[in-house]
Amino acid sequence: MKWNKVFILLFPVNRPNRPRDPLLPTSEVFKRKYRIPEAHSFATKTISGYQCLPPPHSQFSQPADKPFAQCDLNSKLIVVAHGSDHGNRIYHEEFGGLDGASFARMLIDYGLTQVGLISMKACQAGKGEFLPTLVQTLIEEGVKIGWAIGYKSNINLQDDSITTSCWDVFTRPWHKLPDSQRVRIQQGNAFVPIPNSNRFKYR
Repeated sequence: MKWNKVFILLFPVNRPNRPRDPLLPTSEVFKRKYRIPEAHSFATKTISGYQCLPPPHSQFSQPADKPFAQCDLNSKLIVVAHGSDHGNRIYHEEFGGLDGASFARMLIDYGLTQVGLISMKACQAGKGEFLPTLVQTLIEEGVKIGWAIGYKSNINLQDDSITTSCWDVFTRPWHKLPDSQRVRIQQGNAFVPIPNSNRFKYR
């Protein structure tokens, strides 16, 4: 399926032992693949080629900018982040770990009311409770969402492709491992059919 609009949200993190965050080249791969313009590219800190998001919701105020108000059910949102904690959190440099509910409310603060697919490019985002909690919280807060997808294991970037294991790295030149071994798919509350895709099936 060709999405009408594709957005990307990057959560870069500075680490003393890594001069360059590996999320940056990963994010650039998806920007090239989907031809995502800077107007649809966002980051949680100042990064060239991305619009820097204002501070997220606090008990005192909400951000004035609502960049994800542009999303609709024909939109895909790619989220590039560090994740672990057994698949229960992604990491924000300033605020630390965000569980699925916290991230859902952050997206809502930034204007999200509907989206066709949220694609999590983060280690273990599909392993624990992050993905179902994200979708359930969005639904409870009135957001329409078609699907969310996340990897079950740690991920790496190899030759502009995401790999999920040593075996995946070895076999990738010939075929991908089946989705059942690689990803978790969470169905939302909005009907968003994705033609020519065997992975997104209504149950």
